[in-house]
Amino acid sequence: MGVNLTLSLSKGGPFIGFVQGGGGERGKPSRGQEEEEEEEEEEEEEEEEEEEEEEEEEEEEEEEEEEEEEEEEEEEEEEEEEEEEEEEEEEEEEEEEEEEEEEEEEEEEEEEEEEEEEEEEEEEEEEEEEEEEEEEEEEEEEEEEEEEEEEEEEEEEEEEEEEEEEEEEEEEEEEEEEEEEEEEEEEEEEEEEEEEEEEEEEEEEEEEEEEEEEEEEEEEEREGEEVVEERGKKGKNKRERIGK
Repeated sequence: MGVNLTLSLSKGGPFIGFVQGGGGERGKPSRGQEEEEEEEEEEEEEEEEEEEEEEEEEEEEEEEEEEEEEEEEEEEEEEEEEEEEEEEEEEEEEEEEEEEEEEEEEEEEEEEEEEEEEEEEEEEEEEEEEEEEEEEEEEEEEEEEEEEEEEEEEEEEEEEEEEEEEEEEEEEEEEEEEEEEEEEEEEEEEEEEEEEEEEEEEEEEEEEEEEEEEEEEEEEEREGEEVVEERGKKGKNKRERIGK
């Protein structure tokens, strides 16, 4: 028969085992001992894994530090490059300013020459203007004469236009009169057509009245014949009754 025992392990909680009593074999480890050994092995493995993880974390931290150093070096290099570029730009600006000063000097010299030329041109222009003024005066006189002639022509044209307008008005009046006459003729034709239609309607009415009269006469004749027949029948019946 077995005995239920509770063992306190060195690591972990209490172990509840069942020890075979009686005729069990000796020299073999008990089940509780095997489990203790297994737990110890697992703990050792876990400790090794934790150590490996710590080593990996340290390596990662070192790599990150190296990356940060590289980034700082790159930033320093970029700053140096920027400074060099700024210096180059300043040199270029200085060169440009020098070139501009030289160009300004050249422009001033050119302006002086141009001024001299302009003065000469102005003198020539003044002479030309005087000549032109004389020519303009002559042209103005000619233009005045032409304008007078044109005014006369315009007056003549206006008179002609007035005459034409009067003729057009007369033609329009004649056309209006013709249109009025045509309208009157059309109205007369319409009236005649209406009269003809009325006459036709009257004739139809007369024919209908005549037909009605004929029908009435025929009915009266039939009624008269029926009366005569009835009278004849009544006389015959009376005679027959008398004969009886």
